[in-house]
Amino acid sequence: MTPGGSYCIVCTRAIAPGTPVLFRPTGMVHLACHGRAPAGPLVLNVEDRHEARYVRSRVLRAAGFDVLETGWGEEAIRLAEAKHPAVVLLDVKLPDLDGFEVCRRIRGSTPVPVLMISALLTEDWCLREGLRSGASRYLVEPVDLRTLVESVRALVTAAS
Repeated sequence: MTPGGSYCIVCTRAIAPGTPVLFRPTGMVHLACHGRAPAGPLVLNVEDRHEARYVRSRVLRAAGFDVLETGWGEEAIRLAEAKHPAVVLLDVKLPDLDGFEVCRRIRGSTPVPVLMISALLTEDWCLREGLRSGASRYLVEPVDLRTLVESVRALVTAAS
């Protein structure tokens, strides 16, 4: 290996400029040799604000998770039942149903851990209502992105 060059993390051969690569959180792999990286645990990211959903999904993917997204409560319930995510990251304020109702309905049909998150509903009663509705954890925004990732990891580990 030559210092300063890019190498495949699987076979350790040099990656020539222009070679198709796949980016993993730990480095690059040759796409032709090693194909698609195995998907990590599936996280269902439920957030109606597009920008927040985009940032969270990008951060979770960079941390090795596979991410499915929606901005609607009803769709979140259907996806949770059909796709069996490892964790549901759930905003409290949604356009069709509130997150508390979504959480109750998801937890009524599946044992998936739910991590509720809110920037608007930050009072103590919101936290209590979130936990009463079945949430495993409740985070108040703004939240450090490392804390978000570690909270999701902890819930995945606890559920397995």
